[in-house]
Order: sequence, then structure tokens, then C-alpha cells
Amino acid sequence: REAVPYYERALAINEKALGTEHPDTVSLMSHLGTLRLDLGEFEEGRRLLAGALSIRERVLGPEHPDTARGHNNLCTALADLGDPSGQKEHAEKAWRIWTKTLGPDHPETTTAMVNLADALRKLGDLNRARSLLQCAVEINERKLGEEHPSTAGSMQNLGLLLVKLGDSQAARELIERALKIFEKTLGADHPRVARCQLNLSLTLQNVGDFESARALLQSALAILERRLGPNHPSTALAMDNLGALLFRMGDFEASRLQLERA
Repeated sequence: REAVPYYERALAINEKALGTEHPDTVSLMSHLGTLRLDLGEFEEGRRLLAGALSIRERVLGPEHPDTARGHNNLCTALADLGDPSGQKEHAEKAWRIWTKTLGPDHPETTTAMVNLADALRKLGDLNRARSLLQCAVEINERKLGEEHPSTAGSMQNLGLLLVKLGDSQAARELIERALKIFEKTLGADHPRVARCQLNLSLTLQNVGDFESARALLQSALAILERRLGPNHPSTALAMDNLGALLFRMGDFEASRLQLERA
């Protein structure tokens, strides 16, 4: 959060000195929008990222790789805001442009594939989502290596899809692999580790391992409170998930406390 006023000052200076459509100005706008998303300020992040995309489309053209980056960034904001249809629209555009300009095996292309698959999963198009995610995992393992965070991210998304398809055991194995990669490459206290723990806990609940699920949720909540703060939406989600699990386990008072906090 301490970085926000510095980004805002830099953006104001660039707008005045270089103009609102200069690449450096647009880059700062995009970085500030992404930072707002990280802080849980999803609507403000969306506004900034939509503005950056509009300028890139106008200045660079609709088929430029940086325009695709703008689509992909906006897709992330729309996912945070719970708009899977908008997420799908911009992920598809990013994927199409990057496939054409960077190639089908480029890491940025696979990022768009993963985001598109996530939107399709939310919209119920599970078979197409699975095909995209299996392709993304294969490309990331081949191009980036088996222990890269992007590889872990595509594994995690594939695991979440397998939960929806009813294959909880295969989902558990994939998400556990992703968690180990995140812990090794990002550190045990990283928010992406906590979010992976949240996803793994849901999978463990599906196979009846409530104690392990509770331990993961408590760990995720501690990380998110420490790294993102007690008022961040991701922290509230962890509280909500823990409260729901405690209710299932019969600990109604502890459940009530977590749900009220969330």
C-alpha cells in the first residue's frame, strides 16, 4: 500500500510531461491498476486497466502484443469482480493476439489460455476448459520447467477443474504438486501459497479429510492476514471458508466467529 502514492505521483508527472498516451504513462497506469487489484480494490483496478487498454488499442492497434497484455490484465480484474463472461471475452482476445504475434507456445500465450480456461470453468464449459489447461500445463513444463510458478498455476487450475468433474483424487495430487512448487519458488509466506492452500483445503474436504483441510485453512488465513491485512477480500474468503468448515465439523461457536469476521 505504501507504493500507491508514489505510483500516483509518477503517473501524474508522466501525464503532464509526456502526455496521456505515451507508452511510459500507459505502463504506469497499468502497474497502478494491477497494484489496486493486489490490494483488493477491484473496481479501481478495473477502471485503470480498462483505461490503459483503451489507449493501447487506439495508439498501438488492436493486434499489438501490448494490446493483448491490456486484455489479459483487464481479464484478471473482471475475474476478481466475478464477471466470467467479461473475463472470457478479454482472455480470448489476448490468446488470439498472442498466438498470432508471439506463437502458440509462448509463456504469455499460455497465461491467456489459463485465464480463458478459468472463465470457461466458471461458465460450465468444462471439457473445453480441461483441453486448454492440459495444453497449458504441457507447454509450461516444456518451456519453463516443471518447477516454475506459471507451471504450478496451470496445474492448480487444472486441479480445480478436476474437482468440478468429480475426480477429487487427481485434483488433490495436482494441487499438492502446485503447492510444493509455490512454496519452493516463492517462499512459504507468499499470498499465492495461501491461495493454493485454500484450494487444496476444498479438495481435501471433498475426500473427507477435514482435519488436514482445517490446518491448511488456518495456515492460509495466518499468511493472508500477515501479508495482505485483515481487511483484504482474500483474507475474508479464508475466514469464510474456515467458518464453513468449522460448521461442518460441529464447532458452531468458532464457526460463527469466523463468519462474522468475514
